[in-house]
Amino acid sequence: MEKLIGLVPPGKIGEDPCPRRDEYFFGNNYCNRITDKGGIPLGILPSDCSVSEKLLEKCDGFLILGGSKFWPYHMQVIHHAVTTGKPLLGICLGMQAICHYFRNLDYREANGLTGDIRESFVEVCSRTDKLYRVEGHHMAHVRGGEDATKQAVILTPGSHIHRLTGQDVIYGGSFHRYAVSDVSPRLTVTGRSEDGTIDVVEYGEKILGVQFHPEIDRKLHGIFDILFQEN
Repeated sequence: MEKLIGLVPPGKIGEDPCPRRDEYFFGNNYCNRITDKGGIPLGILPSDCSVSEKLLEKCDGFLILGGSKFWPYHMQVIHHAVTTGKPLLGICLGMQAICHYFRNLDYREANGLTGDIRESFVEVCSRTDKLYRVEGHHMAHVRGGEDATKQAVILTPGSHIHRLTGQDVIYGGSFHRYAVSDVSPRLTVTGRSEDGTIDVVEYGEKILGVQFHPEIDRKLHGIFDILFQEN
């Protein structure tokens, strides 16, 4: 049976005086990589930054797309994946959202906070994240010029991404201006760029975050295999 993969988009909500410009964005290349694998891409459409749990239940896995800002619905999807054991791949903004979610778990544990973590999604998204501005990682991208945007990412031998790609060094499209400065001890860093920037994080065998963009062509198609693992 074909798997339904929920695509979690970036958004611009409440940032423009005109409410008609409250929008969500789905890039075609993300959909292409899912259909390449025989899956069905399903858009996850929030309402006022919250997603229907019934919609999440229908999905077999999730792909968090790149963008410039994460929202409470990003945390909601990650929480669903963590608690259900469904596979999750976060790209660029998606990786940063994964790191943010697990830092929130650390924060709650360190401060003795109890109760449903979902109640803190709005608050956690308003706190300053541990990101820093990184130079030389935001490449210009023109159609057909994908290789010119790529930078080397050195993988940890034996890591999940190492097994998915079968390579020690991969080359991913680099379009980010900000990078993660450190990660929760719950996560494992399994890939870095040559300047030391964190480019890959993993949580077990089901959750993978990559700072680069493997969707721009089919050369890193193996990374998307994580979404088609059995739950």
